[in-house]
Amino acid sequence: MKFPTIKARSSRALPIGAVAVGLAVATLAAVGPARAATSAEVPFGCAFGASEFVYATAASFSASFTGASTAKVSVKLDEMPNTAPAILSFEDREFVGEMETTVGGSPVTLTGSRRGDFHGGVNVPMPPMSGTVTGAAKRLAVEVDSLKLTVVDLAEIPCTLEVPVSVDVPVVATTTSKATATYKKRKAKLVTTVKAVAGTPTGKVTYLVKRGTKKVASEKVPLAKGKATLVLTKAKVRKKGKYTVKVTYPASTYFTKSTAKTSFKVT
Repeated sequence: MKFPTIKARSSRALPIGAVAVGLAVATLAAVGPARAATSAEVPFGCAFGASEFVYATAASFSASFTGASTAKVSVKLDEMPNTAPAILSFEDREFVGEMETTVGGSPVTLTGSRRGDFHGGVNVPMPPMSGTVTGAAKRLAVEVDSLKLTVVDLAEIPCTLEVPVSVDVPVVATTTSKATATYKKRKAKLVTTVKAVAGTPTGKVTYLVKRGTKKVASEKVPLAKGKATLVLTKAKVRKKGKYTVKVTYPASTYFTKSTAKTSFKVT
């Protein structure tokens, strides 16, 4: 029996039958560590008509809160090998990707689409896919179940998972920072509030205070219930003029970066 060939991730062309067993063994060894990562090597067995092939792809997962307990889970995959005959060529087709997953014990379908040309023998860029999860916590256990790529009005390419794959994905919350500054009794009081779509941001904010282009102060202040206060005494703000303040809340595992600006005058 003659097998079609595909380009593996190493860019070396291999016959389908030759890679199927090797991929399964190699990926089994990586299943354990993959749970602590946001990406994993995922081996699929796919079919384009009567042509079967292995699609070994890196799957990069991410998740972000869209509400207090809802989250959007997204995945990006490598290009899919194309075993269709070179004679097949179609312009401006819609490609629809569907990945069936289990998230926290519940089934979740990640979907996405894009438009582009289809040329036999030319790898197919996969559309980014996403889905909504309810009851989301700070981390999500995502198990990959199956994959299907539909080239609308042309073909469906179903793919089954060769080896169980699961990833542990942190859920990131978008933050917004708001800063105020008041000058009274020869002191400047700077207050920053950092809020998130879900949860209460922790850590520190960095205050950068300037008079013109000259740096007056640069200090890190811890957040307490989402608020950080810095008081600048007369020694720091003794000169007259306008003082600008930039506050930065750095990104962390669970929260995005945000900044805020304000100013005050010393007369």
